[in-house]
Amino acid sequence: MLGYRFPENSPLMKNIAGAKEIDIVYSGLEEILNNAARENWEFAEQHHLTLRDACLVNSLQSLASRFEESGMMI
Repeated sequence: MLGYRFPENSPLMKNIAGAKEIDIVYSGLEEILNNAARENWEFAEQHHLTLRDACLVNSLQSLASRFEESGMMI
């Protein structure tokens, strides 16, 4: 709100409700973790791997692609 904060004891605070910054952060993290878990689970099923092995393979593939994109690896 452009730098203005209502005092905590203000009667207007009862009418203001909404997500706090930490709630938004946790929501974003939850979505990221759910998507990653779903991707790893599907990868494990497709390649007949344990979930642990699928997570390891996916993380190594992700690192390799980042290195290739940055030019650190040919």
